[in-house]
Amino acid sequence: MTPILLYHQITAEQDHDDPFALSVTPENFEAQMRYLADNNYRCLSLKEAIARRSGQKDSGKTFALTFDDGYADNYEIAFPILKKFGFKATIFVVSGFVGRSLCWPGEREVAFCTWEQLDEMWSYGIEMGGHTSSHPNLPELSLAEAEFEIRDSKSMLEKHLKRPVLHFAYPGGHQTPHIQDITMATGYEAGLGVDIGPNSQFNTWRVQITGNDSLALFRLKVSGRFEQLKRIRHSSKMAHQVTQLAGNVLNRLRG
Repeated sequence: MTPILLYHQITAEQDHDDPFALSVTPENFEAQMRYLADNNYRCLSLKEAIARRSGQKDSGKTFALTFDDGYADNYEIAFPILKKFGFKATIFVVSGFVGRSLCWPGEREVAFCTWEQLDEMWSYGIEMGGHTSSHPNLPELSLAEAEFEIRDSKSMLEKHLKRPVLHFAYPGGHQTPHIQDITMATGYEAGLGVDIGPNSQFNTWRVQITGNDSLALFRLKVSGRFEQLKRIRHSSKMAHQVTQLAGNVLNRLRG
């Protein structure tokens, strides 16, 4: 199975303002990309990776790269490293944050890519995907509000970048079957999450790379074995819940 790797920021600012360790240092990011290149991994487009995960057979060692939110350091730091190794990626852009600087709750101020930077990267081959207009937790919104966030993100990106936007990533991986349906109806080809809920075309799991990952852990994650272990754990948890539910039903029938 082709792992789809998920990054956020690539920055040297590793401190207490990054409570989820979502920032990877430039040195670690370059070492990870060098490992992939030196070990003959082949970088696929996101469309190719999703198609392979849907049943097409892999040929050799493959991976895909994604970045969430559209931070300026994706252009300033990650982009030159990606070009150095000839790798492509997909950046999921919060359309309302483009060209702005702001603070996440409890975190430091960060800058986001401009439209010009996004256009330059796309011209190289790094695609853009939708990631809502304002980065809300979609299940906490009404369905009408969620639809606006999902639809407006796509329309704004396509208006400014003059290219079709085919993929959407749920902020924080949070979604529901209704939100997946909205994503599909909006015209996206796939919706990407993390490992919340069953893996499917509109909840395609990704492997989060964090600032705490050693190179050994990164090697495990990119090998595909890490995701296989998570799938087994998820299946076991689901089986346990089904067993519990069946037991409860039987007890009620007996009572």
